[in-house]
Order: sequence, then structure tokens, then C-alpha cells
Amino acid sequence: MAVSLVLMAAAMIFIISGCSNAATPAPTTPAASAANSSPTTPSTYPNSGLLVSDVWLKAHLTDSSLTIIDTRTDASYGGGHIQGAINLGPGLFDTTNAAGDNTVLKSGPEVATIFGQNGVSNNSTIVIYSDGNDTNSGRVFWDLEYLGQKDMHILDGGFGKWKSDGNAAVTDKTAKAAATYTPAVNAATLATKADVLNSLGKSSYVIVDS
Repeated sequence: MAVSLVLMAAAMIFIISGCSNAATPAPTTPAASAANSSPTTPSTYPNSGLLVSDVWLKAHLTDSSLTIIDTRTDASYGGGHIQGAINLGPGLFDTTNAAGDNTVLKSGPEVATIFGQNGVSNNSTIVIYSDGNDTNSGRVFWDLEYLGQKDMHILDGGFGKWKSDGNAAVTDKTAKAAATYTPAVNAATLATKADVLNSLGKSSYVIVDS
């Protein structure tokens, strides 16, 4: 059932009670190569495996299980992107309701179909990036988490750091063979308007306006 992303105030909501009592399982760490065994820049913060470094990504660009998602605009993607990246901005997963709200999330099966048509499968190791200073990558990460994807990561520093570190970019559009994406929707990751209203004033909830 489509749910309005007015709730992304709550999507990107962290409900403390949910985090403390039933935390979402951490994504699988990408398979490391002998040449570069660490998928991330060493860090001491929790869930650091959700990030991958540009060094790791450069070493794994040709991995058959890797899918790279560029969440920037079509124009930005066309001006240069990471080799092998497909372009999927967050707006692809939204629709418009009768009231004219164009931030209504499509159904789980519809979102899964979009990923599958673009070559993303449940077994993919997914690295998501944007310019590094916007929310697009976080939103697409959440879309995948909502579908039940386990092995997904965000590129630390985004495309900006990728370029500033001297890594190459290409302009050819990536076309991946279609794949099957079977959603296992994790409804607990989405807060509805009723959920948000019910949480107001409760000390066990925190709403984050991102």
C-alpha cells in the first residue's frame, strides 16, 4: 500500500524504542579481496560497515556481485559517474496521490520491480552514492532497507570524494541485465502519519528532521 513520504520525517525517523529493542540486522560486509581486506575506512563508531571507502570500491569495481547506484540527477550522472554505476534517483520510487502530493511511496512490489528492471537483485552487494552533501543516497538506502535488502552500503564522501581523490569517471550509461528482486517488506522501517502523531510527547521516541 502506498504511503505518503510526508512520513520520511519519520522514515528517516529513528524510533529509539525500536532501535533498542528490535534493531534492524546489520548489512553483510562486502566480500574483501586479499589485496584490500577492509571494506571501510577503520572507524570506531557503531555500524561502520554501512560505509565503504573509495579505495575499497576501486578495488572491487569488477566484482560480479557488485551493483553501484548513483542517486544524482540525470544531468549529473551524464556528466560523469563511477564505472558501472546505474542511475536511480529517489523520485523513481514515488507517485502522486489525488491530493497532488508527489512524494507518495509506491508499493513494495512496484519499488522492487524498478530495482529488478535495472539489474538489482536480492543477492547484490550494493554501494550507493550521491554528491556527498545531499540526502539522495540515504533515501535510496532506506528504500532498499524497506524492501528487506541486507547487503547495502553508502560510499563514504560520495562522488565528490571519489573525484577529489583522483579516481576516474566515465560518461557512458550503464545498462545491466534485468534481475529478479523479491521484496521482503520490513514495515517496521516506515512510520505512518498515525505513528508520528502517536509518538508526540513520548520520551521513548525521537523524531529527526533531516
